[in-house]
Amino acid sequence: MLTGNFGIFMKHDVLIFAVMTAVIVSGCSSDGDGGNDGGKPNEIAVTPEQKVVVESYADFSFDLLDEVVGMAEDGKNIIISPWGAANILSMLANGADADTRASIADILELESADIEAVNSTNKYLYDNLSSLTSKVQMSDSRALWTNAGYRIFDSFISPIEDYYYAVHKDFSNPVQLKRDIDDWAKSKSNGLIPALDVEVDNNTVFFLADMIYFKGMWREKFDRKDSKPGKFNNADGSVSDVTMMNNELTACFSSTDEYDCLKLDFAKGEYSMLVVLPAAGTDVRSLTRNLDVDDFDTSVAAGKFGWYEVPVTMPRFEADCKLNIDEVFAAMGLKSGWTGIAEGLNGAGIGALYIYQASRIAVDEEGATAATVTYTGMDTAVMFPHAEPFVVDRPFIYLLRENSTGVMLQMGVIERL
Repeated sequence: MLTGNFGIFMKHDVLIFAVMTAVIVSGCSSDGDGGNDGGKPNEIAVTPEQKVVVESYADFSFDLLDEVVGMAEDGKNIIISPWGAANILSMLANGADADTRASIADILELESADIEAVNSTNKYLYDNLSSLTSKVQMSDSRALWTNAGYRIFDSFISPIEDYYYAVHKDFSNPVQLKRDIDDWAKSKSNGLIPALDVEVDNNTVFFLADMIYFKGMWREKFDRKDSKPGKFNNADGSVSDVTMMNNELTACFSSTDEYDCLKLDFAKGEYSMLVVLPAAGTDVRSLTRNLDVDDFDTSVAAGKFGWYEVPVTMPRFEADCKLNIDEVFAAMGLKSGWTGIAEGLNGAGIGALYIYQASRIAVDEEGATAATVTYTGMDTAVMFPHAEPFVVDRPFIYLLRENSTGVMLQMGVIERL
């Protein structure tokens, strides 16, 4: 069973996906035909070959969430970053043997284990995600520390430097390495993740990390004077006191028998947070585990999204989560052949690879700030119809996403505030 530390403020079991993704909401574009008076959003154009990888990542995102939810401790909030996880696996693939590389391709839902195509697509997405709009702060930083006592293969280091822009440093002092890692995490997350508190020693062969940071202001902000004390119904039946934000928004909204979904845009709509509120009496985890990208696109995105005037009540909240996801990847079929990383890594005396994610998100009247670090190492406005009030007072799902590519930056399930 996975365990995690989480904290957030809200009313029932609510499932939230914090995801930056390029899921195209075909029925509700953020342009002049909708509620966005700031012009059409910037988009990331992809080639047919790149689109195959991007769509594979969308499938992987929901698969990963399903596995994590199935293994996670009941009653805890869950936050993951599919984009961060995909990048770590892709970087590791450069040091994997053929069988392990093939297992990574299977996990990422890729048609082939062509690491060159994956590396180049990830580089293209990296180059465009952070420069999509000046109105949103979006950064993705990578760093690689390698033990000076090992001969680390250039075939592992060079692609990570060239395609993923990782800063590479050798280390010989584990105490200093731990300080350097924590300083890097604090700096690249702008203090949102102040330290990783990892265990490293002289037997650590390498340490590889990917830090995603996002800060965006709502297209339509909430007014603090309208925020009021409220109640959030937690998944375990307890009730938490929270601050509820209130506003009547012009926003994309969709309603199905299983859930309602509200799309909250940042800037001109390049990035959005989707808040998925299960129907009353519907268990948030059951909904999560039954949700896949095809179902989501069909029931929410494809034509059922429309522009509405929506009275919105949702909590101001903060949440954090740390998960050991190498257990998840093992359940998804990840093999463990890493002979391409360093001389002598033939299985004898080498400890297991570990992969963790640590995430944090803060949502208030101004917008949302989120960060996820994924790390691994080895030891040895128009007139619109009105919708029903959207009251987030029970567990929910949120997706923080980039709207033109399908890249999931973070996903979360909020069960307790």
